[in-house]
Amino acid sequence: MNARPSRMWGMGALLALAILPQAPSAATLSSFPDIRQVQERGALRVGLVAKDVPPLLVTGSDGQPAGIEVAMANGLARRLQVKLQFVRTAATHDALVVHKTGFIKRRTFEMSLDKVESVDVNQSIPGRLMNYGNLTIQGVGEGTETISTISSPLAFRNAITTRSVGT
Repeated sequence: MNARPSRMWGMGALLALAILPQAPSAATLSSFPDIRQVQERGALRVGLVAKDVPPLLVTGSDGQPAGIEVAMANGLARRLQVKLQFVRTAATHDALVVHKTGFIKRRTFEMSLDKVESVDVNQSIPGRLMNYGNLTIQGVGEGTETISTISSPLAFRNAITTRSVGT
């Protein structure tokens, strides 16, 4: 994939939208030119690393990509009401938990997976029925961070704890 850096930043911003706690509607999002372009095309194209990097990206037994990146991309594609296309690239990832919120006032939380001490999931009854909830990550010397209203919180927790134990 031969994308310009500005396109890469745009894709990062689009993926970040998939985990926003109070996500804007698809109609509101279409006021952004990059998102409008994705909606007009009818497909969200997402670049993925060439090799598996659990928990971010794994190849399922069916040959399809799975993992945190795929879950975020699926959530965004659903919000934008478009199809999802994956493109494998040669880039790599560092083992981090990253949570970003806000467009104008930005707040970023990063924690190395080897510093993760515990990951707690809190789901209400509607959250259990609709598969969403809050995730609280406690780090060794890193403090506590809560990610609110995340899709598939149990799978996300399992991906983080499996990765932090396996490293």
